[in-house]
Amino acid sequence: MNFLKLSLFCMLCMLSSCVGCGRQQAETEAEAEAETEIEETMEKLADDLNDDLAGALNKVQDALKDVEKNLKNGEEVEIADFRDLKEILPKRMLGMDRHSHTGEKSGVTGFKISQATAKYKDGDRRLEINIVDSGGMALASLGAAAWTMLDVDRETDDGYERTTTIDGYKAYEKFDSRRGEAEISIFYKDRFLVNIKGDNLKKGDAEKILDRLDLDDLDDL
Repeated sequence: MNFLKLSLFCMLCMLSSCVGCGRQQAETEAEAEAETEIEETMEKLADDLNDDLAGALNKVQDALKDVEKNLKNGEEVEIADFRDLKEILPKRMLGMDRHSHTGEKSGVTGFKISQATAKYKDGDRRLEINIVDSGGMALASLGAAAWTMLDVDRETDDGYERTTTIDGYKAYEKFDSRRGEAEISIFYKDRFLVNIKGDNLKKGDAEKILDRLDLDDLDDL
């Protein structure tokens, strides 16, 4: 929508109202002509605004159609079955037993995802691994992997936070030694988003966990 046109349209509406009030007091031929001119201008602006709205709506519809196709190399990409994603998540990880193992396929017309999540624990140590298949959809534009669009490199006395690359793929790492919080995410082949988060972990544990996952299995899905 053209907000400049919308503002002008509102101003003309106010002006038309003022002219109407003046006409009640002493309507002249000049005032009538001015009012007619304003009305014609308002009608034109209204038509332009309708055209802008229609254009914007068409763009949204076209975008949804593109999303719905989920094209990759000209061919439609089928979202992986979440049951297959679950198979990639092991029963044990760094001495922690898996106590939760879930998966689901969800979404709306034009955007569907499949994901699997495993949770592990051992004493006060906690770990969660999540794998999301976007079917080639740009998850970054939806906020699910906004870090892929950022450049972060930060260090403190307690840890670090940074965007990087792992095996040539965009990745994000974060560690807080004071709290034992570790996080690592990787955007595998612009399709699969792998998230690893843990509490009461040591430095380097998140990287070891990522190494334990066989991401090559995702290529067959």
